[in-house]
Amino acid sequence: MSNTIRKFKFNRPQDLKNNVKGGWEDVAEELWQWEAHYIDGTILKQFDDNHPLPEFGEGVFLFHQLREIDQSKLKAFKMVSAIELPTYQFNGKTDQVVMEKQTKTLLFNPKFMKLIHYYKVYGFDFMHEHRKAKIYVFGYENNVNGVSVKFLNMIMPTGEVVTTDDQNKVILER
Repeated sequence: MSNTIRKFKFNRPQDLKNNVKGGWEDVAEELWQWEAHYIDGTILKQFDDNHPLPEFGEGVFLFHQLREIDQSKLKAFKMVSAIELPTYQFNGKTDQVVMEKQTKTLLFNPKFMKLIHYYKVYGFDFMHEHRKAKIYVFGYENNVNGVSVKFLNMIMPTGEVVTTDDQNKVILER
C-alpha cells in the first residue's frame, strides 16, 4: 500500500489430515499491518518488505502469520497503517490535520499475556447500498484469579481505537 507496487506471498504448509495441498499463495496487503517487536531489538513484520522473494520476481516479499510470533520474547505488538491517514494535532494555537502513517502499540508482558489479533468484517446498508467495513482487532488475554479476561483494541474505519472486553458490545455506526 505504498507508492510502489508490492506483492506478498505466504508458504502454506501441507496438511494431509485436513486435505490442504500447501504451497505458495498470494496475499493481499492490509490497511493495518502488525509488527512484533522483540526484547532483543529484532522485528517481525506481517508484510515483511525486508525479506524479498526474488524467485517470484521483483517487488515480491514474504508474508508472516501470527503464529510465527514468539510470544515468549515479545516486548511490543504494533499495528501500523500501510498508508498515510489523517492525524489531528494541536500546535498550541489551532488544530491541524496532518497526513502520516499511524501506529497503535500494545506493550506486552509474556508472563501474563496471550496475544490476540484478528479481523472482523461488518456488513451494513448505507444509502440503499450494502457496504462492508473491516475492523482490525488486537489485544491480549489474561488469567485473573482463574478467570479468563480479554482486553481488545479495535481499530475502527476512522482510525480511532475502541477498547473493550467483548467485541459484541461494539456497534459500528453508519
